[in-house]
Amino acid sequence: AMVFVIKFLTGNIVGMDFYNIYTSQTTWTAFTMPLTAGPQDSVFIGLLSSNPFASPGFAKPGTTIMFDNIYLNHSTLGAGPSLPNYSFETWTPVDVDNPDGWTTLNNYFASVGGAPVTETSDANTGLSAARIETLTINGDTIPGFVFYADFDINGGDVIPIPYNASPVDLNGSYKYAPIGGDQAFVSVEFYNSGSIVGGNNIMLNSTGTYQTFTMPTNIS
Repeated sequence: AMVFVIKFLTGNIVGMDFYNIYTSQTTWTAFTMPLTAGPQDSVFIGLLSSNPFASPGFAKPGTTIMFDNIYLNHSTLGAGPSLPNYSFETWTPVDVDNPDGWTTLNNYFASVGGAPVTETSDANTGLSAARIETLTINGDTIPGFVFYADFDINGGDVIPIPYNASPVDLNGSYKYAPIGGDQAFVSVEFYNSGSIVGGNNIMLNSTGTYQTFTMPTNIS
């Protein structure tokens, strides 16, 4: 496990410090972590159950660590100023909706108030449709997507879902309101024993009313 602290001054890193925890402890154990000297105007503090900088496979599923009473010592101010919620006494529930059977990035961004995919009652058929939006979250542009597949957020890999059939095309309906020259994208891939045996993709243009599309699957 480790504690990771980065100090910033006018947007530049002025200190980067680590505190490694190697041995198991069954009772609460205090630690003091020296930090790089000098002023800063902002700080990042990370508490991690495994070392992300170690070689791949180093982290072990099931490893557990508990932290409490995380505060800063100052040579003239003493123990303080305290960090907000330094003892983890207050918590906020995070709720997020996902379309059943589909994968989105909602779970990863719900804690910072973002949900690229939301349910809308503005549907072409039935009661609901998926509304996909490109968002700005913490200064980064996050494209919205819905996958009929699993997604490895760490490796960026799409993991196909088992599907035993050979359809001739993919059909759907959409409305689209792009900003500037943006374009929406629909893609499909089919696999057999891990190898791609078919697929296609199309770009979608702006439309204020629902339009249908038909995209051949090109399965070999």
